[in-house]
Amino acid sequence: MAVGGFILGLGFGLIWSPSIPNLVYGANSYGVNVGISLSEAISMSFWFLWAGIVLFPVGLAILVYGIGAQKSSPETASAETASAETGI
Repeated sequence: MAVGGFILGLGFGLIWSPSIPNLVYGANSYGVNVGISLSEAISMSFWFLWAGIVLFPVGLAILVYGIGAQKSSPETASAETASAETGI
């Protein structure tokens, strides 16, 4: 279940992360040398979005499978015998 939750969170983060092209454009407008062009940022953002779209349902499926696979533990019977309780 933890793996499913991690993949689900990673997919969600990749889909709803701040827009990389907007961050690059803002840094360039303030004169910060980012080292990445706007077209590269758009391409990277596109691939992150698609990776998130793939990872989100995979993580959700793993999480749901993990929840459904859990079984309630059966009640364990006492290991003591009747003779031990009565002292015979």
